[in-house]
Amino acid sequence: MSINPSHRLFSLLTEATTNMADFSKSISDIKREQETFKSMSCTELLAYLDHNWDTLPDGQRAYLTFLMAGKGCREAVPYLLRQVESDDPFHRWRALSGLADLGCQEHHQVFVDFHLNDPSEDVRRKALVNLCHVFRGECDTEILQLALAAWDDPASSVGMRLAAGAVMMYQLNVPHDERGGPGWWNEEREDLQHPSILQAVEETRRLLAQEAPVDPSVV
Repeated sequence: MSINPSHRLFSLLTEATTNMADFSKSISDIKREQETFKSMSCTELLAYLDHNWDTLPDGQRAYLTFLMAGKGCREAVPYLLRQVESDDPFHRWRALSGLADLGCQEHHQVFVDFHLNDPSEDVRRKALVNLCHVFRGECDTEILQLALAAWDDPASSVGMRLAAGAVMMYQLNVPHDERGGPGWWNEEREDLQHPSILQAVEETRRLLAQEAPVDPSVV
């Protein structure tokens, strides 16, 4: 089904996109364009992306797909899946966040693959946290295995281990701090000894040990 946004709005935004690479553009012009995009409906934004995707700069693609996700536009999913292939790790990071914001459980393997394989640690960490967000509180075995592996990996940074600890907490519903979430995002090594994280790690080990298949040769 074809979508026909108003000719005036469509022309205005097409012209704005043509000028996006012009670094002489004033800050006020850029803000005005962003406000125009923010005022558009999901239908209008989808039509704009359909018409302009191939000519849009990567940064504008990232901005618009993330904007659509923030508006709850499920129509953004195909474009977010294309944007996760960006060469820019920040754009991949934003696209994964958009998929998580839209609750894309059907694309859980995307989060797993990026957590395991992306060259950027920030993206790998974000993919794991996003995966947890999409399946929060479900005590999902695969997510717990991924988080525990990241926690136990001697090559993991403090930031990755803290994220893995938070994921185990969220999956197991271990009580958070008074703000409702983990309070140790400053990546301090001492925070790895936070009682809530250690509780989540031990509960995860116990749960996964109970679910491990029994080797009949040792029975």
